[in-house]
Amino acid sequence: MQAVGNDKGRAFRLENARIDGALLTASKVYQDGATEKFEGVFLNRTDRNSPTDPGVTISGLGVVLNTPFEINGNTYEKLFYGLKH
Repeated sequence: MQAVGNDKGRAFRLENARIDGALLTASKVYQDGATEKFEGVFLNRTDRNSPTDPGVTISGLGVVLNTPFEINGNTYEKLFYGLKH
């Protein structure tokens, strides 16, 4: 996997991964041996263009970031990795 934000391009692997219901927990282990907590939840996200739009639902993994980052004036604290079909 590739980290984002301040760790942009910094590769890591997940170790000691556990799934409890929809919750995924693990340790991120970077190439230099540094570790960091990883936590995410499997969920369905629905994107709508208006309140009456039925929307499009996507399955994926929602992740809370340990360190928020900013791109183009937007601060990101969470990410959603959608499943591509």
